[in-house]
Amino acid sequence: RVWLKTFSGEHVVLPTPADGWHWVFGSGRSLSAVANQAARMVRQLAEGETFRDVRTSSAGQIIIYLMAFIFGLQVIVAIASLLSELLF
Repeated sequence: RVWLKTFSGEHVVLPTPADGWHWVFGSGRSLSAVANQAARMVRQLAEGETFRDVRTSSAGQIIIYLMAFIFGLQVIVAIASLLSELLF
């Protein structure tokens, strides 16, 4: 612990379950998934890459993306239909 206080490099913290602590990111995920993400992060830092923050998408985000895709598909079909009527 003493060397950790004087360490000036990057720190990686794993959100593991503990009484009285509630983690915002990583909660509900398996320990192996969190460990894989931490290993990826450490590799990126060791190779001098910029750290990409890996966050999982919530169910609400997935639903919004799906709705946006369906709406975009409808717009494309409507434009294609309009163009086909004008040309033929």
